[in-house]
Amino acid sequence: MDTGALRRDRLDSFHKLTREAQVVAAKADARLRADEERKWKTISKASKEYLKRYGHR
Repeated sequence: MDTGALRRDRLDSFHKLTREAQVVAAKADARLRADEERKWKTISKASKEYLKRYGHR
C-alpha cells in the first residue's frame, strides 16, 4: 500500500538537485551582474569622453 512517503534515497537525491540548482542560479546571476556592470562602465566611459571632447552643452 502506498502511504505517500518518499524513500530516503529519493529525498536525498531531491535535496542534492536543489543545492545544485541553487549553485547554478548563483553563478548565472553573478555572470549577468558582471555583464551589466561592464555595459554601464563602457557607457560611462564613452559619456565622459564625449563631455571631455565636446564640453558641457
